[in-house]
Amino acid sequence: MKKNNFLLLIISLIVIQIIFNTNISYKFIFIDLIYISVFYISIRLEFRKSIILSTLLGILTDYLTIGILGVFGLSRAISSYFINTITKYFDISKDKFLISIFLLTFIFSNFLANIFFILIFNINLSIKIIFVIPITTTILNYILFKIPKIKKILNVY
Repeated sequence: MKKNNFLLLIISLIVIQIIFNTNISYKFIFIDLIYISVFYISIRLEFRKSIILSTLLGILTDYLTIGILGVFGLSRAISSYFINTITKYFDISKDKFLISIFLLTFIFSNFLANIFFILIFNINLSIKIIFVIPITTTILNYILFKIPKIKKILNVY
């Protein structure tokens, strides 16, 4: 039952993000629900599965945002590696610590993607990608963590 609820949560976040991206211009969306899915997958699943799924979700992010495949895929895989490693050795039952990990890895992931965009494609992106989207998404994720059902699904007591 827990596994089905987890899968339903992840699929719901992805579908909502796709609906937002197809119906609202990306310039006005400041929340990345797919990264929340990456984070949840990284703290819940085993190492290899989390990196593979995070890469696939990153490629989905590439497709939905800028259309250049691979940049967010690689940055999300690296971020998933860090999340998986950090949560293996530290107590993740405290909301503040979990939210701090979320924010720092999200900023790192988007910073890495921004570096790739600049170096490889000569595309300059705004500071919104590095700071605004991670901060607003972290606020939403904090609200989600306050819902007892979500903490139960994620098994982070």
